[in-house]
Amino acid sequence: TDDNAATRTRLVEGGWEVYGELPASALSREKVPLKGQSWQVSFGRYDYHADGTFTLSSTSKLTRPSYHRRHEWMEILFQ
Repeated sequence: TDDNAATRTRLVEGGWEVYGELPASALSREKVPLKGQSWQVSFGRYDYHADGTFTLSSTSKLTRPSYHRRHEWMEILFQ
């Protein structure tokens, strides 16, 4: 991992918040500027329960609990 990457999470009323920071070099091995590019992304986490079920939390508005639903991911624009 890159020493400049950082993440923090915290519980808030009704869910959780995450802060994540990645250097551009962690996102692309090519030496091209990311500015102006748009990517489809989804950040999420699975919380597993003692009974074997899970809860998926996601930045995307998924209609089913599966991060594989790329057509439901959100778009980000690098500025």
